[in-house]
Amino acid sequence: MYDFATRTWQKGVYKGESPILPRYLAGLGVIDEETVLIFGGHGNKEGNQEFSPHNYYDLFTYNVQTSETKKLWELDATQHNFVAANSLVVDTLQRCFYALCFPNQKFNAVLQLYRFSMDEPVYDILADSIPYPFNDNHSFADLYLTNDKRQLVAVTSYTDEKAAEAEIAIYTLSFPPMKSSELLQKHAKGNSLMWYIFLILAVLLLVYYGWNRRRKQLETRKNNVGQPVTATGVELMDMQDPVTGIRTIQEEITQPSICLFGGFQVIGKESRNVTGEFSPILKQLFLLILLYTLKDGKGISSFKLREILWYDKSEESAKNNRGVSLSKLRLIFEKIGEISISSQTSYWSVHFGNDIYCDYYEALVLMDRLAKVPDVRDIRRLAFITSAGELLPNLQADWVDTFKSDFSNKLIDLLLHLIAADTEQVLDTSLKINISDAIFAHDSLNEDALKLKCKLLVETGKNGLAQKIYASFVKEYQALFGAEFKYTFEQVIS
Repeated sequence: MYDFATRTWQKGVYKGESPILPRYLAGLGVIDEETVLIFGGHGNKEGNQEFSPHNYYDLFTYNVQTSETKKLWELDATQHNFVAANSLVVDTLQRCFYALCFPNQKFNAVLQLYRFSMDEPVYDILADSIPYPFNDNHSFADLYLTNDKRQLVAVTSYTDEKAAEAEIAIYTLSFPPMKSSELLQKHAKGNSLMWYIFLILAVLLLVYYGWNRRRKQLETRKNNVGQPVTATGVELMDMQDPVTGIRTIQEEITQPSICLFGGFQVIGKESRNVTGEFSPILKQLFLLILLYTLKDGKGISSFKLREILWYDKSEESAKNNRGVSLSKLRLIFEKIGEISISSQTSYWSVHFGNDIYCDYYEALVLMDRLAKVPDVRDIRRLAFITSAGELLPNLQADWVDTFKSDFSNKLIDLLLHLIAADTEQVLDTSLKINISDAIFAHDSLNEDALKLKCKLLVETGKNGLAQKIYASFVKEYQALFGAEFKYTFEQVIS
């Protein structure tokens, strides 16, 4: 408790049977002059964020005069994945409160307005979502109720340290908000029969469309077998790296998995998302060892680890920090699957069991195979995987930039080469569009991808969509380079 008169802190003591465990990213709202609501958050019992933190979904009241806490209810933690913005808006008349909630394991997250009951663990999701780039203390979100109680106001900000700039956004919504189902006009009873008939016909049409599309895909795959472009004779399911033990998977990502495209994400046993258990230092340590292992099979030296992660520490202190961090990683690995980190001749490398999937490794395998023998199935799979986004876009560190640029350059060069080499038109239009999307995911201002995609869209009659893509490209080009794009739309599609 902070005393403004003496400018001193005093340690308070909770009263009651329900202590509030250490956390941050919790929401707080005022009930009256003495009582506040505290909902959710992210932390753990010890108050140390490095030891397996997790999200809380409990609701407490706290009396600021007596320091008494009371637990009202708790949501099932296994069924949810969100935390709350700073402030809650409490409606004592309706016995509910409003919170802006978002998934804290994602950078490109969205805020959504939740309405919770104060009496039982139930809620409704209201209104539309709000884009929210979340990067811990670089991001801020809050919810307010105007003095006239007519509007909710949401404020978000994101600070870019490198650019030394912050982007602030303000959103308003009429209060009290309503669910979309409450806003829809009900159909007259006389039209019910026609509505049901229409619905049944629509469902049948969708079923037929899905069946027909699947049939054509199977026929295309069957026809491609034996063609010069597809003759590899090796199924991707059979590929396993002799160094790391990672097995690539052709059709679907199965658990457990480590995904690096579009953002760092780790799925453990029983499909549990354990990404949040990697603190910034643990994430960098794991990724350093992983990427250097996949680079040449040798791994990364102890000297280089110290140089990157503990450059300000003595050799002995850096060694101790490394040992503690590796111990924490091994505890996380127990929740994922068969993963181990070992050291040989002062080089650290990571090894996986057969059940671990990694999208980045699969992409490396596919690129190596396609550089030797083109295969339609491999091309389609590579485009699908890499379209998820750039390699580790949310990790801002000098050491990872080389990995990002090297991979993007090799990927783009390979995909453009495959397009140029397709003289017999083995690659269909949809696959070529997927390839252009993959290129855009790693270079949003790639002119070759722009020309390819716009031409294909025009050829298939999607002129308006092609114009929108061109306009978006030109706008981003102008913002980045401060100059107009040199080609007109007509020149791009010619």
